[in-house]
Amino acid sequence: MCIRDRFKTLLVRFYVSALLDDPEQLDRLLDKGDSLIAFQPAQVAEAGDRARVRAEVHPPDGGPVTVIFSLFRKGSEWKIYDVNVEGISIVINYRGSFGSRINRIGLDALIEELAEHNKRLWEQAVNGVR
Repeated sequence: MCIRDRFKTLLVRFYVSALLDDPEQLDRLLDKGDSLIAFQPAQVAEAGDRARVRAEVHPPDGGPVTVIFSLFRKGSEWKIYDVNVEGISIVINYRGSFGSRINRIGLDALIEELAEHNKRLWEQAVNGVR
């Protein structure tokens, strides 16, 4: 797997584990259906190659969480390049730590670390360990 795939897996597992303090939360999230996430209309840049989509996530236990997706157009597809949760940019948050790790241990070693971290998170989620 490439760094993009490992990072995507890390993000998905991070946010799923943050939302799910207990396994029953998944059922409550799924029960919310269309009311779980409310998307606002996209704000597209004049050039038409970049956009921002604002959303509110309504978890079952707590108030709404603001999420802003930043996208760019690649051919006929839109690609997400950043996710901002409650004012915290995922790209900025990880850029510094990943950059310093790459300088110290190299890209291949970082990819392996991410793979191991993802594996541990998955095993914890499957075994119900927090």
